[in-house]
Amino acid sequence: MEKQRVLWIDYAKGVAIFCVVLLHLGINDPYKAVIRVFLLPLFFFLSGIFSDPHRYSNFVDFLKQKALKIIIPYFVFNAFTFVFWLLIGRHYGIDNTISPDPVIPLKGILLGMYKYMHHYIPLWFLACLLTVEILHFVFFRHLKSAKNQLIVAFIFSIAGFLNYKFNPHSLIWGLDIAMVVMLFYVAGNTMKSLLLKSQENNFSLVFFSVISFILVYFMYTLNDEVKVFSNSYGNYLLFYIGAFSGILFSVTLFKLIENNLKPIRFLIFTGKNTLIILSLHLISISVLKGFMVFILRTDYTQYMNSNSFILLFAILSILTLVPVILIINNYLPCILGKNVTKQSNPRK
Repeated sequence: MEKQRVLWIDYAKGVAIFCVVLLHLGINDPYKAVIRVFLLPLFFFLSGIFSDPHRYSNFVDFLKQKALKIIIPYFVFNAFTFVFWLLIGRHYGIDNTISPDPVIPLKGILLGMYKYMHHYIPLWFLACLLTVEILHFVFFRHLKSAKNQLIVAFIFSIAGFLNYKFNPHSLIWGLDIAMVVMLFYVAGNTMKSLLLKSQENNFSLVFFSVISFILVYFMYTLNDEVKVFSNSYGNYLLFYIGAFSGILFSVTLFKLIENNLKPIRFLIFTGKNTLIILSLHLISISVLKGFMVFILRTDYTQYMNSNSFILLFAILSILTLVPVILIINNYLPCILGKNVTKQSNPRK
């Protein structure tokens, strides 16, 4: 029997990955800066909800499972995007002006550092997520109470702040970012029972959605633009306030949608396939741009100042990936860390 999915989480993941595509297409302010206030913290928060370090008997068993779920997809998608960049991508657009040297992306892949991953920067997220999960297993597995886990997470946050203030250099495999976002991951993990079982009424959901969005907007106006991928947060306290406000906004909004609307298939589909969309959407965007330039003979850049055009382009970018998503899920699930023999239940 197919495992029941949590729709509000699928909605949150679906909208979040759609926002990632919008950001990479260059959506204009204030939308860009507001989204960045909480987008990546939301991803780590949602990842924490599904974390259960106690199901692994030891670190070796844990690492084997993570090899399937994160390390294999990380290297497979890096290999594919690197080949695409090597043969095509680096000869066109902005990639042609950054660096055509193929050694630099290989360095980025091995070190898990975004600034060298010219072939496909978004894959830094998988490297950082692996670091977060390893640190969580090592330091939090034996902490029984949520209070103790949050205390240790705050210590990580302080370490992240000190690194942010005094170390100008990026750390390998996103360790610098992992210290900062650990608090979101632990918050999701410690609150998962409450989040998955509670049934809030519509009034409270609307109330908290409105209040939390107002807070997000104020943090956007008060703080510098947040760029988690480059370990840039502006005012550290305002960053956390804005991020947690955005997480609360997302949780309450999508619970409200789940409670009052029929299932939204597009969001469910994107929410289930965030890994593939994250790993291939820039190629999808490149293909669409190439189609406009070489087939339609249209200069797409003249439309890129229009948020409406960017919104449409983002939708088309994801729709273009649908055949690829279906092929990977049905015939190549191993590159996602899934067992082929379990595909009779696609929710696993």
